[in-house]
Amino acid sequence: MKIKKFIILMIVLATVNPCIAQLSPGFFPTEYRDFLGITAASVPDTTFGKGIPQNPNLEKIYESPKVGLENKWYLFVDENQKIAWFTIRGTVNNPTSWLANFYSAMIPAKGEMQITDKNTFEYNFSENPKAAVHVGWTLSTGALAETLVPKLDSLYNSGYRDFMISGHSQGGAIAYLMTAHLYHLREIGRWEEPIRIKT
Repeated sequence: MKIKKFIILMIVLATVNPCIAQLSPGFFPTEYRDFLGITAASVPDTTFGKGIPQNPNLEKIYESPKVGLENKWYLFVDENQKIAWFTIRGTVNNPTSWLANFYSAMIPAKGEMQITDKNTFEYNFSENPKAAVHVGWTLSTGALAETLVPKLDSLYNSGYRDFMISGHSQGGAIAYLMTAHLYHLREIGRWEEPIRIKT
């Protein structure tokens, strides 16, 4: 009887749709390879990405406008695995872009910031009242969130639950703040079903 139950369980597990693969915590070399590939694909300088392998399952479907301090993000999706990958570019050769790094005063990790006339960024990166964050990268996060969060909402409505957030250089710092922002939105119930975020 136990063998029969075991065989049934194995058949069920073997037939589960591989499209419901979920993100797992920890470092995986394949994810890092994919990060290098999409970073290379996002940089206009073709010599930068020379020889870096691209995952053929990841398709670039969106490129954000430049916002904030010359900030920008790109969206890649793996339709088969239902994983969306947001990657934030780093500093570019532009004085305005460098301001995001140089505006390095620390501000409370919870508050609001007026980004534009139409965009007030409310953020809560930490519940610790003593926590502080870098003001330039917070401004950049708020500017990027104005387009990134609605795009994530749209993907969520299309069945996506797994989201990778990455970035190179300055974009890496912003990626961690963006992840904290998305975790906060998840905690306050923006999405009915749980989403998984990996940075």
